[in-house]
Amino acid sequence: MLTSEYGELLNLRPMTKLKPASSAEKDTRQVIMIDDNTDTKSLLKNIDHNPKAYFLYNPKGHHANANALYTSLKRALTKQYYGNTVKDEEHSFKGTIFSKLTLPYEVFHL
Repeated sequence: MLTSEYGELLNLRPMTKLKPASSAEKDTRQVIMIDDNTDTKSLLKNIDHNPKAYFLYNPKGHHANANALYTSLKRALTKQYYGNTVKDEEHSFKGTIFSKLTLPYEVFHL
């Protein structure tokens, strides 16, 4: 593990045993810190440019922001690889008997 003079984590050896190309070459990976100000687009760019890097959320950050970033990252990756999966409510029942209903009690009586 390599740390800076300020105590920040810079590089980290993987926890799993990997065989490097040569025995003299050590496998170190870059560590990228994510904080409250990180947006999804920049995080996706970092993931694309550094596929072997470790991404750590700053422990001084807020849990709600980390959870929101994780949720937006999941949503962006789902949209990127599977298309838009969120359906509009008005189009989801198109062509069925439920398309004419507007109130909950109408659904109950149906």
